[in-house]
Amino acid sequence: MNTTHQTPHETADLIYRNATIYTVNTESPWAEAIAIRGNKILAVGDGESILAYQGETTKVINLNGAFVMPGIHDMHCHPDWALAGEFSYYQHWPQFPQSVKEMEDKLLALDKELPEDDWIYAGPINPFAFQQEGLGMDCHWLDKLLPHRKIALIDGGHHTLLTNSTTLTLAGITEDSLDPSNGCIIRFEDGKPNGLFQEGAQTLIKAVMPEIPVKDFMGMFAKGAKLLHAQGITSAKFLHLNTPRLTALRELDRQQRLNLKIEASISWKDDVVCVPDRWELMAGKRFEFMSDHINANSVKFYLDGIPPNRTTFEKSQFNLGGTLPRIKGNKFEVHDHRDHDHAAMSEHSSCCLSGGFGVVNFTFAELCVMVEDMDRRGIRVVAHAIGDQAAHWYVSAVERARKINGNQGPRHQIAHSNSILNKDIKRARDANMIIEFSPQMWWPSQITAALWRLYDKEKADRYWPFREAEDENAFYCFGSDWPVHGLQWWNAIEAMVTRRNPNKDPEFDYSMGENMGLSIEEAIRALTIRGAYAMNNEDRTGSLEAGKDADFIVLNHNLLEIAQDEIHSTQVLRTIFEGAEVYNQKDHQ
Repeated sequence: MNTTHQTPHETADLIYRNATIYTVNTESPWAEAIAIRGNKILAVGDGESILAYQGETTKVINLNGAFVMPGIHDMHCHPDWALAGEFSYYQHWPQFPQSVKEMEDKLLALDKELPEDDWIYAGPINPFAFQQEGLGMDCHWLDKLLPHRKIALIDGGHHTLLTNSTTLTLAGITEDSLDPSNGCIIRFEDGKPNGLFQEGAQTLIKAVMPEIPVKDFMGMFAKGAKLLHAQGITSAKFLHLNTPRLTALRELDRQQRLNLKIEASISWKDDVVCVPDRWELMAGKRFEFMSDHINANSVKFYLDGIPPNRTTFEKSQFNLGGTLPRIKGNKFEVHDHRDHDHAAMSEHSSCCLSGGFGVVNFTFAELCVMVEDMDRRGIRVVAHAIGDQAAHWYVSAVERARKINGNQGPRHQIAHSNSILNKDIKRARDANMIIEFSPQMWWPSQITAALWRLYDKEKADRYWPFREAEDENAFYCFGSDWPVHGLQWWNAIEAMVTRRNPNKDPEFDYSMGENMGLSIEEAIRALTIRGAYAMNNEDRTGSLEAGKDADFIVLNHNLLEIAQDEIHSTQVLRTIFEGAEVYNQKDHQ
């Protein structure tokens, strides 16, 4: 067992000893102790040699054989969405409503509770309940229930907003209103808006809603950081942000209440939140929010939608909803469905060179010039791309940007990557792109079973193909997409390996795709050093080596020794961020 250190005569502030340390350093993967000075790792190695760094004031902590590994990187999460119900006027329903009647009861209770001039902003609504009961999920339903109340209801993934006629009038939405380029105003057959707004069209309503104060966002992010620490997270990407949210993060960091390495990704095209100062941020205002812990050099957008709405952008038709149009750009019909290499085409060819099914929120020309511009500015682009055709388009746009700007640009990120094709995994690798897999749902369950029915078996078995990404030596990482599907990292890590339901549900006792899992060593690397690479922090964190930041976690058992189907029972005992303990399980018992 080797010991790595900077100089043999430095004294440590802190030593953790008698541990089983998995360093994720290929040259020296195992150690027994770690010495810390300030926020940096001074040395990692065997117990005897590390104790040589002990001085008169050094604090020594005996971990009694506990397993230690680098901190986890959550490369896709939304703490402000998760905690808005606790810190703002958003009314979060913690129990997903199972019927339309249950939603009606909740709304009527809010109507009695709140002053009549207040907004009802609530969710998540359950669109499946309307389908199952044969009821229209539209403004007519809300008009009968709460005709005079200003109201906005959202789904759990923040892809759909529902409102009533009073709010449509307040927002100035009529049958003459045009769809934004990145979303859709759903309409009745006569062309009048039916109260549903998908993707970026949501912000047509949010623009007239009360702004949430910065102090409320501070509450969301501060508590969110603590919840992430409890899961073993030391680095994360927070997505779909605007200036109030960036301001909240900056102030928390100044107050040392964040204790995370954060990539703060600005919402592009008002997909979820309104960003009226977008071009000021792009021109340089974003630099005001940068620190040692916050990087705001990133933008995020929805390239396509979500499977339950059948608005993902796919190469082949869904099994359900056979009337969905083939599209070009935003809801235009495509007649040529051949598969072409977009990167070789001119920007004026647009997206009609390769058709698809579902919804896409850009024309191919717009996508290409936007990515080229951001790439030239050094801004990472994170594109929500669930459908295989959406991922194909995005990789093509980045390839084109690389040809124009050179290969040294940002590591652009494909978000979700549910059904990315193998050929596009290879192309993304060659374009130095990050393939991010989320949300944490890659195991058989009621939700994934419903998704599978949308696709043929071959496509369903490949859903979240991280085995292929590993085999192709692609740059990939994982995200929770919290709160879209909870914050359950240890269930997710088990399923990265087994592709089976970690809760042992007998109804879903089968594998999600054969031979698609990772080894536990591969999963740990994806969560640590690969995550650091996705944040351009691989020289700073992601493995336990001398000179790197002291970001690591202490667990209750050795992940490389326990049975695969016991990984979900893992408990985080301590989380250390830059040498400081930010979570201790004993404080929460």
